[in-house]
Amino acid sequence: IINSMPVLLGGALIGMYSEKVKPSFFLNTPYVLCPLLYAFRLWKSSRSLPPAKGDSRQKSTVLSMIDIVLCLGLGLCVCINFLRGFAGLGSNSHYFRLYANEVEPYLFSPTKFSTVQVLLNLFYQVPAGVAAVYALRVAGCTWLIDLSCVMAGAAIQGQLSYMVSSLHYLTPEEFRAPDASLAIFWSVNLLLLLVPHALLARCLLAPRFFAKTANRTE
Repeated sequence: IINSMPVLLGGALIGMYSEKVKPSFFLNTPYVLCPLLYAFRLWKSSRSLPPAKGDSRQKSTVLSMIDIVLCLGLGLCVCINFLRGFAGLGSNSHYFRLYANEVEPYLFSPTKFSTVQVLLNLFYQVPAGVAAVYALRVAGCTWLIDLSCVMAGAAIQGQLSYMVSSLHYLTPEEFRAPDASLAIFWSVNLLLLLVPHALLARCLLAPRFFAKTANRTE
């Protein structure tokens, strides 16, 4: 909901349907505020990870390799979200326009739902991805477990909606993903979908690295 409602409300207000917005539109406000209030409450609650002692936070070779792969995947996601975000803003840069025209013309849809979605990714998924890379390299970042849940939830809702809209037969043909670029389209969007879930699985299956050290008393 935290991802879907801003896209729905923002796209409706700035897109081609903005002239049809009625006062009842603002009945959606509780659906935005209640999840945010619950998220803040959950964030402030303490996570019950037992404190780490000695070398209990040491990674195995396999886990270290998994974290390196995750860092690379998160780095790619950050770069892709930068690319899509500036392309969705209508940048005149040759590379941004080339990507939007040849791979994801849905970014130019007059409904503006796609624009709001890529901007959400740019302003929230990018900082979250950078923070996740940091937490995978520095022990004791307990907050990554909660952050990975939010990232995975936003990714599955946002990416599935975006991919379906980009390929749906009701979307005008000029805004659908071109057949010649479907391989790139699927690679990019599945990467943005799967990496946050891989991060979440990593955090839940092997959380000891994120535990804080136990306080030692002399």
